[in-house]
Amino acid sequence: MYTRKITHWFARRSFQNRIFLLILFTSTIVMLAMSWYLTDITEERLHYQV
Repeated sequence: MYTRKITHWFARRSFQNRIFLLILFTSTIVMLAMSWYLTDITEERLHYQV
């Protein structure tokens, strides 16, 4: 049900707005993945330094 509402809302947007939302969503996911990865590496390095 929520998926249908979201896709309907997304389909009603203009083309430029859709592209902007898609880029925003993708960049948010990429930033979250990078921060998780960098945090993991930092914790591992700190673990080995002590």
